[in-house]
Amino acid sequence: MQNLTPGAWFVIIFLLVLIVTLNIWLFSAARNKSSENSTLNIIKKSTKILQNPFFEENQKLDELANLTKAFKNVAPSDKNSACGDIHEP
Repeated sequence: MQNLTPGAWFVIIFLLVLIVTLNIWLFSAARNKSSENSTLNIIKKSTKILQNPFFEENQKLDELANLTKAFKNVAPSDKNSACGDIHEP
C-alpha cells in the first residue's frame, strides 16, 4: 500500500465518498418513496415528459375530438329542440 501515489489515493478516496453518498441518497429516496415530491417521482415524471412531451395536450385534444364527434352525432330532431328553432312544424 505504500507504493500508491498521492493521485491514486485521491481517486480511491473520491470513489469511496461517491459510493457512500450514492448509497445514502438511494436509501433516503427509498424511505421517502410515498411522497409525491420525492426525488424518484420527479425523475419518473421527467422521463415520461422527455419520452412524450405533448402527452397532456394530446389527451385534451383527444377529449375535444370525442366531444365534437358526439356533438355531430346528435339526431337532427334533437338539434332543433336544443337550438330553440322557432320554425318547427
